[in-house]
Amino acid sequence: MKLIDFIQSVLIKKIGRTSTAIDLSFKYGFTSGVLMDYVYQNRSSGKYFIGKLIDRIFLNNIGWQAVRERKSNLMQCIMQIIDNKGRLNIFDMACGPGSYLIDALSQRNSNKIKVICQDLNDDSLKTIKTRLDKASIYNAKLVKGSLFDKIDSNKSDLVIVAGVYEWMINDDDVKRSMAVVESQLEPGGDFLFTHLSGHKQLSMVENTFIDFNQDPVRMKIRDNRSIAMWAEELNLIIYKQIQDENGLHTVTWCKKK
Repeated sequence: MKLIDFIQSVLIKKIGRTSTAIDLSFKYGFTSGVLMDYVYQNRSSGKYFIGKLIDRIFLNNIGWQAVRERKSNLMQCIMQIIDNKGRLNIFDMACGPGSYLIDALSQRNSNKIKVICQDLNDDSLKTIKTRLDKASIYNAKLVKGSLFDKIDSNKSDLVIVAGVYEWMINDDDVKRSMAVVESQLEPGGDFLFTHLSGHKQLSMVENTFIDFNQDPVRMKIRDNRSIAMWAEELNLIIYKQIQDENGLHTVTWCKKK
């Protein structure tokens, strides 16, 4: 661990918790939907002036800028697929609080869209249920399950796996998840997923923060070509890959043959 990373880690764990975002990251986990929602909102707060200042610095970090851009890129892909197909069945395999999906659906006519939102976390499912109702999206089903679970015999026109492969260290787990997606998709169906393609402060993050299970955060960088090859091995054709301007997060759009 570099000295500068060690100093930053100590400061974050001590003074940093006056920042709302940093405090949330330790209460709920750096990988939690609660923190992601706060990052998406991008409105700083905290205890005293120092807390608000640290919060703004934290939210302005290049990593969180990339996460917000990832959401925007993902939403644009979802809306484009809706525009192209109109009527479709969407399966979000690890929905979390569902910010990106609900924001995208809210900008389109969702009457012809059926949605299945799956997550292992009960609080996330409760949150997305409230948001779906508030957005008047009623053709939605909530399911508790993992990335390795197929929902039922019904196929999907669009499957989404967002903000998950970034935290999966084992390549075989990612490939296994992709295989489940392929079997879930209709022929000609679309698969949107995200992964970490770069990170300049990975060592500091992993030595400072905890995940939603209260374990040390672990992230894995994968190059775009390698992860695209895994998809192609499963009969999934790469339609496009979109990176944020700093090259940290990639949204990959695949189509099943």
